[in-house]
Amino acid sequence: MRLLLPIVLAGLAWCGAAVAQGTKIPDPKVNALPVDQCADIDAAPDCTAKGEAKAALNACIANGYAEAAGWHTHPFAGKASHFVTEYDMHAGEVGGRWEARPASGVFDWIACKK
Repeated sequence: MRLLLPIVLAGLAWCGAAVAQGTKIPDPKVNALPVDQCADIDAAPDCTAKGEAKAALNACIANGYAEAAGWHTHPFAGKASHFVTEYDMHAGEVGGRWEARPASGVFDWIACKK
């Protein structure tokens, strides 16, 4: 139990620091739908930290911000806005688009920075 408390406190401090550095958007939406915590990377849904970071960043961009500073997710069953990366065979990643897809998790909030 003594070991668990410092870990929990460190996690809360990280979340608080992330929110302090940006504007917290509660229940973020893109195209009037909640934002899927997974984004497509290399043409497949990626629900790892890398996929969450890409989804959070693009949700911030869609809401007028430049970058994501932190986020929190929760389980969800239903349609959500899912970010799909577009590629060019010569240039690599060239952008992306939002699609409505079934999701298993969405963002509770995202902290975005200008």
